[in-house]
Amino acid sequence: MGTTGFDQLGNKALQEHWLRRFVAIIIDNIIVWIPLFILSFFPFFWFFGIWTWGWLGQFVFLFLYCVVLEIAMGATIGKKIMSLQVVGIQEQRTPAMVLVRNVSKINGILLFIDWIVGMLTPGDPRQKYTDRIIGCTVARTDQKAYMEEQFRVAQYYRPPPAHGYQPYQQPSQQPYQQPYQQPAQAPPTTEQPPATGGGWGAPEQPEQTGPKPKYCQSCGGPLNVRPDGRLQCPSCGAMY
Repeated sequence: MGTTGFDQLGNKALQEHWLRRFVAIIIDNIIVWIPLFILSFFPFFWFFGIWTWGWLGQFVFLFLYCVVLEIAMGATIGKKIMSLQVVGIQEQRTPAMVLVRNVSKINGILLFIDWIVGMLTPGDPRQKYTDRIIGCTVARTDQKAYMEEQFRVAQYYRPPPAHGYQPYQQPSQQPYQQPYQQPAQAPPTTEQPPATGGGWGAPEQPEQTGPKPKYCQSCGGPLNVRPDGRLQCPSCGAMY
């Protein structure tokens, strides 16, 4: 559950807000009571018993007075003087909203119950219970309206768990592991092993298999046997 109005009664901005509301309702009652008091001096209205049921008549006229002015300009004269206005929370103010929120003003006891239930239920602490049902509230319109911005999000607040506050813990990070890389292969060497009997770098002659030739295949000259057992042409120098 979210926070309630009674949880925030120590807030100076909330105290000032409801003080302004209280002064505004007194101003509105005076404005409604003055014409009823004047009409009570006329015998025609005595017939209707305005003087005898004056308190009931005053609340009925207060209800009509609030509905008409809040539909027309969003606030009664008392609210205008105290820099207050009825506004919708999720949508614009509608005549249906104004009508419902002012029903409890028909009787002073109903208005007090409306306020108490609104303060006991989670949400915007500026709302009466009828305001909470239809989604509207009363907000300041002067230069200090910013003081009440905190109440706009009060209905979405969630208290900490019953077992205590749990601080944020950053998830543990795994140690960095370098991705597998295939080992580089050594480039092929260009060095040639020393040729057998021919000095370093001499091309290796293919080993002769089968019968050895007697004549040079290049010039046709006779071949001589070398000390290493290989054949060489004395004319062109070919080796076999």
